[in-house]
Amino acid sequence: MTAIDVEARSVTVRLTVNGVEREVPFQPERSLLVALREELGLTGAKYGCGEGACGACTVLVDLSPERACVFSLGEARGRRITTIEGLAGQGRLHPVQRAFLQAGAMQCGYCVPGMILSAAALIARQPNPGDADITAALDGNLCRCGAYPAIRRAVSLAAELARGPEAGFAPRPASATPPAITSSRGPWDLLPPTRRDYFSSLPDGLVAVLPPGRSGWWSSGGAWLHLGADGTATAFTGKVDVGQDNRTALSHLVAEELRLPAAAVRLVMGDTDVCPFDVGTFGSRSMADAGGSLRTAAAAARFGTASLLRIRDTCTLAVLSLMNSSPPISRLVSPSARSARTSTSRGVSSSCCNPASGAVSGRSRTANLIRARRPRASSSSRSRR
Repeated sequence: MTAIDVEARSVTVRLTVNGVEREVPFQPERSLLVALREELGLTGAKYGCGEGACGACTVLVDLSPERACVFSLGEARGRRITTIEGLAGQGRLHPVQRAFLQAGAMQCGYCVPGMILSAAALIARQPNPGDADITAALDGNLCRCGAYPAIRRAVSLAAELARGPEAGFAPRPASATPPAITSSRGPWDLLPPTRRDYFSSLPDGLVAVLPPGRSGWWSSGGAWLHLGADGTATAFTGKVDVGQDNRTALSHLVAEELRLPAAAVRLVMGDTDVCPFDVGTFGSRSMADAGGSLRTAAAAARFGTASLLRIRDTCTLAVLSLMNSSPPISRLVSPSARSARTSTSRGVSSSCCNPASGAVSGRSRTANLIRARRPRASSSSRSRR
């Protein structure tokens, strides 16, 4: 390395980012986007086209939207920069952020930071924008999911919210954090269903387990679902929600299958300790893949609960494995005759357990539990894929 290189590396530039002075290595031709993400850890601005054409990297420079991927550090020196991380203030969401949430103006979420910042700049300079103003302001901010109608409605709503009694900022929606679900025995997807410690974190109830499988060319890690004695359900999937709100869609699907209100369903997503394995959340596959698995598990839990009620004998725990090759209904013998061991019949396991001790209770009755087939893709749907 030459002396000139060492000297160049030692030069820094001060940037005012989200109201705070920050210092980054200065290379005049280096883009603001690289400095924000790599040096300052502000990843709200996204890499996209690299040419300033898609708007995913949009930030505000002196309250004006700029494409950070083509905005150099030399140009940014001495300017006020606002990223999506700094738009909210004093623990309150900006009206545009609040409006996007209320209108559901997002799917995958990748373009949303740039959309929100461009809309915030519009409302700051034009408090009552019309449709043409919104279109012009967001021109160049691309949404590959095609959520433009919802985005337009959200910007109109944001203008109304900004003129409200709390103009400027609105409180973040408060939500109670549910208790964490943990596994002391290791990741559940690496353990057989009968060895998973479901009830170390979950209350009394029934668990339905759909094992991994394949539908056409696509592999699924399966799904599992807990139906509590209190009428609540907790479903587990390997998919994640990164702004596209598949959480709401999947939760409603489970609630519909179980005949429960949506508020009674909790969806645990992407936790590698307690959720099924998943190859990734992409390609609009959440409902096509996780949706089918969760619905199958929910249907099995519903019919399994009905069977337990019919025999008038309450089991504190029932673990139900759903196998592709098995018939829809199977009679399973409880473990009393097996010296407190879990009974297994053709790949289907059932146990009646005390959740406090984990010991098998040893009832002598026969339980009718439902097993459901994994939905198979039709020939027409396979050809479309």
